[in-house]
Amino acid sequence: MADALIKKIVTTLIWSVILTLYAYGKVSREFKKAIDKYHETQYILLRNHSYQSIQIR
Repeated sequence: MADALIKKIVTTLIWSVILTLYAYGKVSREFKKAIDKYHETQYILLRNHSYQSIQIR
């Protein structure tokens, strides 16, 4: 009885760790994509701004 309970607890812990790491990996990938997109947008805005300032002169 006790052995089965311990085994069940250990299995649950292992699965929770695996799922947590998996979820963390997915979140960090999405976060990285969002940061890349942000930098890309900033670069485009900066480039457009410098292009416009060249045209004004």
